[in-house]
Amino acid sequence: MRKDHILYSLNNPLTTAFHGKLLFTRSESAQLLSISLRTLDHLQARKEIKTRRVGRKVLIPASELARFAQQDHVGRPAAQNSKTGDAE
Repeated sequence: MRKDHILYSLNNPLTTAFHGKLLFTRSESAQLLSISLRTLDHLQARKEIKTRRVGRKVLIPASELARFAQQDHVGRPAAQNSKTGDAE
């Protein structure tokens, strides 16, 4: 079996969960990962989830969702360490 087909093989239970789709919209991805769109945006901004662009549309590969779902994530994913702007 070729390396690029290992994760997305017919024997992988995630393949069944993805219904054979290769790319997902942001809202589909958030729903599959059971996170909010805002959290998904933060993860994308921190390059913890890689995306693909088709024209203006942002899509997330099924392999990237599977990779992210199979890892442990400790802490608050949307936590920001500093505030922007000055208090008046």
